[in-house]
Amino acid sequence: DGPHTALSGVAAQARLARLEGRLQWGVAARMVSRGFEANDAGFQRNADWLLATLDWKYQRFRPGRWLRRWSLGSTGSGIGWTTAGLRRASLANLTATADLANFWGGTLSLDHEFPAWDPEVLRGGPALRLPARDRFALSLYSDSRRAWQYTLDLDGAREAATGSRAFGISPGLSAFVTDRFQLGIIPRLAWDREGWQYVAQPGDSAGRTHYLLGRLRQTTVSLTARGTYAFSSRLTLQLYAEAFLSGGRYGGFSEVVAPGAAAAGDRVAPIGPGRITRETGTGRYVVDPGTPGTFGFADPAFSERALHLNLLLRWEFLPGSTMFLVWTEERLDRGVSDFSWRRDLGRLFRAPAGNAVQLKLSYWVSR
Repeated sequence: DGPHTALSGVAAQARLARLEGRLQWGVAARMVSRGFEANDAGFQRNADWLLATLDWKYQRFRPGRWLRRWSLGSTGSGIGWTTAGLRRASLANLTATADLANFWGGTLSLDHEFPAWDPEVLRGGPALRLPARDRFALSLYSDSRRAWQYTLDLDGAREAATGSRAFGISPGLSAFVTDRFQLGIIPRLAWDREGWQYVAQPGDSAGRTHYLLGRLRQTTVSLTARGTYAFSSRLTLQLYAEAFLSGGRYGGFSEVVAPGAAAAGDRVAPIGPGRITRETGTGRYVVDPGTPGTFGFADPAFSERALHLNLLLRWEFLPGSTMFLVWTEERLDRGVSDFSWRRDLGRLFRAPAGNAVQLKLSYWVSR
């Protein structure tokens, strides 16, 4: 609302929980009004929520022949509405954890998101009714008492009504290579195929706004590495590096025509190949809807490459008094293209670098 210069609202939360014994549980309720906004004092992703959740967990700690401990429960199961009564979330979760007798273990989490409305997915447009979605996350780990520890994280999702699916894999290594040198490496590879991904909301010459979705195919690769070397108990050198490559391309464009229709296929209308053309010079798409009012939108394909390096020297020159010397390098490159290993790696290391050196001293004053 343009004339408004301030927001006012209220947020409240209540929780009742049992935190001891084999069976633990908690119920919570939260309310955030539409006008509540606290980003000046922290972080707030959204507002307009009425939320009720239930958490529970049954756990056993008595070691057996195969298991040291195990638990079964639910985290984050609940239902939410807008303050106007529109159901915007409904989730059921089941989580199981187990530690084996050899100190290996893992956690499996299963989610089912029931059909619900999303008032934000069209970026200020009408609320869109989203179909059901299933998710899973599996985390495995080896014995943390060993000098070398291995982890494996797998996650995925499937939304049958829109053909969406996602899968990610992230193996990890944490090792004391020597008594002085510690190393950690976590690569990740993820594929996302999103059936209804927001693209744009262009207006046509007749003054009508069109809310467009597309089929997104995205690939993401990242690597996080950390190495620490201890020259002595008071002098250490640590290198932290994080590289990130991601790119996505769109196809199968469609227009939202009935955001609240009972059947998912009736909520959007595909834009056929005969109605959409791509300009060679600009890459812009032009759509002829078959009615007065041609409209267009920019190619939504994207790619992003980022590199972050930190080198930290820590010296405790007196008990309780420490000097930190930090060198930081940042590289960032963005473009309009899909994912390509060779091209993205080359552009990442050719991207302009920003460097900074910082010095911090902490001195303990005592009698």
